Amino acid sequence: MAAYNGTRRKLTEDLVLYTNELSDKSYLGEPTTNFIETAYKDSKFDVHTGHDFYRIYRNEDPNQQGMYKSLAPGHMKDTDVVYKHNFPKESFTTTLGKHGFQSIYLDIGSEYTLSVDVFVSEGHQRTGVSNRAVIQATPLNQASQFGTYDFSKKGTWQTVSILIKPSLLTGSEATSGTGGSSGSSGTSGVSGVIQTSIYYSVYMYPRVNYPYQTSQSGNALHGYILYKNFQLEKNKPEYTSSVHRTQFLQGRPGKSPSRIPHSTRLASSGLIDLSGNNNSFNIGTAGFDSNARPIFSSRGNYGAYYNLGITSTKSGSSAYLSLGSSNKKTYDFWVNLDSVNNEYSTLFYSDITQSGSFTADDEISKKQHIYVYSGRVYCDFYNSSGLSTSCFTNSEELSAGSIYNISVVVNTTLTERKIKIYINGYIRNVTIVNNIEAPSNFVLKTFNLEAGLSLLKKGQTVNYKISSYDEKGESIASVLKTILIKNDFTIVNLTWSNVSAALGFSVYRSINPLGRFDGNSLLTKVTNSYFGGEETDSITFSDDNSIIPTSGSPKDVSDYNKYSLINTDFYDSSDLKAAIGGFPKLGEAGNKNYVEGKIYKVSIYKKALNNKEILHNYIQGSEDFNLNSVNYSFSASASTSSGGY
Repeated sequence: MAAYNGTRRKLTEDLVLYTNELSDKSYLGEPTTNFIETAYKDSKFDVHTGHDFYRIYRNEDPNQQGMYKSLAPGHMKDTDVVYKHNFPKESFTTTLGKHGFQSIYLDIGSEYTLSVDVFVSEGHQRTGVSNRAVIQATPLNQASQFGTYDFSKKGTWQTVSILIKPSLLTGSEATSGTGGSSGSSGTSGVSGVIQTSIYYSVYMYPRVNYPYQTSQSGNALHGYILYKNFQLEKNKPEYTSSVHRTQFLQGRPGKSPSRIPHSTRLASSGLIDLSGNNNSFNIGTAGFDSNARPIFSSRGNYGAYYNLGITSTKSGSSAYLSLGSSNKKTYDFWVNLDSVNNEYSTLFYSDITQSGSFTADDEISKKQHIYVYSGRVYCDFYNSSGLSTSCFTNSEELSAGSIYNISVVVNTTLTERKIKIYINGYIRNVTIVNNIEAPSNFVLKTFNLEAGLSLLKKGQTVNYKISSYDEKGESIASVLKTILIKNDFTIVNLTWSNVSAALGFSVYRSINPLGRFDGNSLLTKVTNSYFGGEETDSITFSDDNSIIPTSGSPKDVSDYNKYSLINTDFYDSSDLKAAIGGFPKLGEAGNKNYVEGKIYKVSIYKKALNNKEILHNYIQGSEDFNLNSVNYSFSASASTSSGGY
């Protein structure tokens, strides 16, 4: 099956999931409701004055007014709604050309954005002026608000918006690409009646504040105005006091009876799978930027994330993600992370669920997890027995604020290099997580000072054990080392060899002649400054008895029993749910496991791509990006990426 990603061809053989927020076929837009209806002819407007107002189409011209491409620059989609207002042949009348809808209930105390893209032809005779009103919002028995177009820039598309704040006394706030005008206050509601909403009427009103010029000669009756994607929507609380326009959603048919609901774009089908496998994601917990594009952040208990099967999706809450392969797969991501240092950033998470979230029981977990920590890429792939094939990149590959292509290839049929990680099309060296070793070459030495309040005392027997740890857990403890303090005011210096896979080391201490450790023996944790380095590097810590041990005791059994170098499969079944950007999991609320920034595209294949295929996808996928920036604009003048398929 052929497909397009941006302007180039994308590999699609054995593709089982493909989401792409840059594509209007995958990401339809921020969830919203459009309270404005769509009129297919003048008789379907509540108000339709004059006979010079027409619907314009992309590929047909039923009214002999010209198709879109002959009237204005830019791209028009089949879902766009464009109206054209011509100068009338009759003499000037202020009522001509006013089209719109009446009796729209808006809630008092809420905020709304009224917006439209406006194009004024260069042949328009109004000159020497900047902002003049072209849209109008009017509450019942109150003053109108207006949105303005800059007529000094005719021949361009401009987004014209009005921020509406319904109240019993409503002022006016209007904005456009260059500014807006203000209206006057309205009147109060009826005394003694609790009023919760107000009737509004909204109009495309190209002739408001006529005349265009002092003379109504024939030369003034030329040109036209286009209105594209007239939309009225309710703002979310996070956009208080700001215009927030989302991607256009066609309204219900004009003059619809009240029983027919307004057109709504749902979060449940917010990110559509373009692979044809119906693995679409709910984006209800996502945040959105000023361009109404999804963005990951510290939203809610688990951060912002997309999910498949945790909550309702296009294919229902019974949705699941089964790849159809238990030994080969490839994950491919395009990301731009705001932060990568000393924190976890989940790119993808899949596991079985319990009570509406991913299981917290590691004994039954079947998780498939890819994430970033301190600039390195990590991954865990559990099999049906709960054993994990896991690895991470040796080097810090990612920096904040830059776009990267990350590919993770899994092939458990191989005897070695079962997981390969690629950054921007090229393979990187990785460390396979096995039974992380306890520190070796552990040596104690004492030093004496002349005085000190908390230093170790003569006659004390001090016991030490050290373990290695990383984000997966902790190793078994090292051999016991014991030292008899022979002088007062003594410091013990501990030295051991580096364990390159360890993020740090736990130091345990007890003071007794039997070499025993109780439940409060954790003296400190030492960060591994030689992480990923050589075993010949030495780690040191000095114990001057100033630290009071806390809860913790040396482990007799490693946390790494779950990790294996010889796994021949990973878990794949119909009980797996999935999440992108973060994950809801019992016990994880408030923990930093979520991404901050952008995950533009996610692809999963049920095969292991080779080096050539990975590089091909990187080169073709990079066509969607330009100098680490993306053109998101959905205004009428913006081009639109085809973004795949």
